[in-house]
Amino acid sequence: SRSAQSVISIQVLPDTAALLSTVSNIPTGIMNPTQILQLTGNVIIPEALLSNTSFLQWTVNDGDMNLSTIALSPVQFLMTKTKATMYLVLPPYSLTGGSTLTFSLTCCRLGGIPQFISSVSITVNAPPRLGLFSVSPQIGVEIIDNFIFSASQWTTSNYPLYYQFGYVSKSG
Repeated sequence: SRSAQSVISIQVLPDTAALLSTVSNIPTGIMNPTQILQLTGNVIIPEALLSNTSFLQWTVNDGDMNLSTIALSPVQFLMTKTKATMYLVLPPYSLTGGSTLTFSLTCCRLGGIPQFISSVSITVNAPPRLGLFSVSPQIGVEIIDNFIFSASQWTTSNYPLYYQFGYVSKSG
């Protein structure tokens, strides 16, 4: 006979807790530096916590990165309603390849209390590490001679690794 088992943990939150969620447009969590990164934060804050000093703010765990200078969207938002959606949009080439970053959406009052956080981690794919490339024969005539392009010993942390070969004609 077959059987299955599942465990679900339920934590009851106090009625003064804000509910935050963060999602990314990168479903695998691994992106190329050429891509736009869009994070979406959804917040539901209890009426009792809502005041003219409640705000949302995006942060990143890289102290050298200033989100407010590179983001295409605001990184801070004053809460005026109990529900809000806040986006963080970063342009292509704004994140360093090979890095893993944790982006957090924080909900708090000025002064920082109470504070609620939701985070998402993104790994930025690095270019492949150098390998070998060769063409054989090194001299020949197109259409008459067969050329063999070979790429070997290239490595990456994000497989599969695809190769594309081509040539440039002097005559255009």
